[in-house]
Amino acid sequence: MSQFLIGVFWLVVFLGLWWFVRRLRRTGKHNKEKQNPAPAHRRKESAGEPFWVNARSSPFDALAHLQNGDYDGARRALQKISYMVYAERKNRPELVDQFTALMCEFTRIDPLFGQCMKIILPLVQQSPGIRQTDLYPYLPVDVETARYVLYFAHETGAIFRKKKGNSYTVFPS
Repeated sequence: MSQFLIGVFWLVVFLGLWWFVRRLRRTGKHNKEKQNPAPAHRRKESAGEPFWVNARSSPFDALAHLQNGDYDGARRALQKISYMVYAERKNRPELVDQFTALMCEFTRIDPLFGQCMKIILPLVQQSPGIRQTDLYPYLPVDVETARYVLYFAHETGAIFRKKKGNSYTVFPS
């Protein structure tokens, strides 16, 4: 039964990535008149292709890492894609919501996310309103990965974050 559920989950992840790629291809044609002097891997478009085609990472890279059980590689590839999606937020704001939903699904299977949450939840319950930056030393990851964990913990409803200055205060949900 558990193998069946794992198979269904991978199918959902694959279909989500496939749908996301199709969506990017369909909406990837805009503003062809502007000259873009940026390097090829940073161009929004090149010869009518979606903005991520010449990128250093694509949804297919993330999928290949997932199929090999390399969650760290998949997380890195998805993180690179997130920067590209965020850069396109003004032209295609719906992609941010769609990509966020996809990443929330990824956190369900990401072992590092689960490991960090086992550390974060007791700390937040002991000290509601703790600053996010005060949690970093307790986590076995770098600051950027800690931000990923805390951002998606908020997005999935595991915690609540409230902006305060240049950080966030974190509360149990």
